[in-house]
Amino acid sequence: MHSFDRIPAPHVDTLHGAVAVPPAAGHNLPGGVFDAQGDIVPNSRTMMGGPRWSDIPERPSPETLEQLAGRHLYGGVGRVHFGHFFIESISRLWALDQLDGPVDSVLFSPMHGRKPKMTFGKTLGELIRVFCGDVPVTPIAVPTHVEEMLVPSQGVGHLNWSTGTPVFRRFVRSRLEAHYAPLGPEKLYVSRTRLANKDSLVDQEAQIEELMAAAGYTVFHPERYTIRQQIEHLMAARAVVGADGSAFHLAAHVLQPGTRVGLIKRRHRTAVFNAIAEQLKAFGEIELSTLHPLKPQEPGEPRARLNLFRLERALRQKGFI
Repeated sequence: MHSFDRIPAPHVDTLHGAVAVPPAAGHNLPGGVFDAQGDIVPNSRTMMGGPRWSDIPERPSPETLEQLAGRHLYGGVGRVHFGHFFIESISRLWALDQLDGPVDSVLFSPMHGRKPKMTFGKTLGELIRVFCGDVPVTPIAVPTHVEEMLVPSQGVGHLNWSTGTPVFRRFVRSRLEAHYAPLGPEKLYVSRTRLANKDSLVDQEAQIEELMAAAGYTVFHPERYTIRQQIEHLMAARAVVGADGSAFHLAAHVLQPGTRVGLIKRRHRTAVFNAIAEQLKAFGEIELSTLHPLKPQEPGEPRARLNLFRLERALRQKGFI
C-alpha cells in the first residue's frame, strides 16, 4: 500500500479481466478492484479520513458477475458528501488527460444504499460531466467483470494528501476554468448559518455575518446556489473569508491568483484545518491568512466556542475589515 504520509506519484495500472466491486455496507466502504488472479489492486483502495484505507471487499463468485466489454477508467466511489466528493470521487480523473488512447467510460460506484441518480444528480453530476468531458459515466452497482480497466492512483486525498499532485492540480483547474467564468461580487463571506446539520454550525456566526456585511462583504450561503453560481462567485471574488469546511475544497480549485483568503478555524480538529489550509495554498497562488479565534475546549461541550473579539481583531490586523 501507499504511505499515509505522502501522496503517490501518478501512475495507472492496466488490467485485463479485472472485477470492479462496489462498496458494501460498512464504515470503511469495503470495495475496489480485483485483478484477473483474484488479488486486490492497491490503487483501487481509497485513502479515507482517519487516516485509513477503504476495506477489502469479499471476492464475488464468478457466476454472479455482470460483464462489461471495452476499455474503461476506474473512478472509484461516488460520494454524495460535498467535501468527500472533492477529496475522493474525482481523485483519479486526472488520468483522462494522460491516457495513450480513448476509454469507453469512467466507472463509478455509488455508496452502499445510494441510487446512481443520488450520486450523479444535479449538483455533483454537473461536476462529473465537466471533469469527464465527452467520456460517459458507467455506474457500477453490482460486481462487474471488465474487459480492460485502467486504475489510476489517487491524485488528492485527506490530510497529508490534501495538496494533491501537480498533475491533478493542473487537471482540475484547467477543466473548471475552461467551463466557468468569474461572475459575482469582489468580497465574499462564506457562511454556514443555513446548513441543515446543526452540528456543523459556527459559534456566533450570525454576529460574524453582521460584522462582515458592515465591511462590504456579500454573505454567501453556497448550498443555496447552483454549482455554476458557486464557482462563478468564487472565481470573481478578490477577498474570501469563512470557516473551514467543504466549501473551501471547491474554492481551492477555482480561486484566482492574488485572492486574499481568511480561513477561520471553527472546530478543535487541527489536522483537518491544516489540511484545508495547505490545499488552498497548493492549488492556487492565493494569499492565505489562518484565523484562530477558538476558546479552549471544555469537556463535553457540544460545539467549539469562539472569541468574537479575538476574531474581529485578527480580521482587522490582516486587513480584511
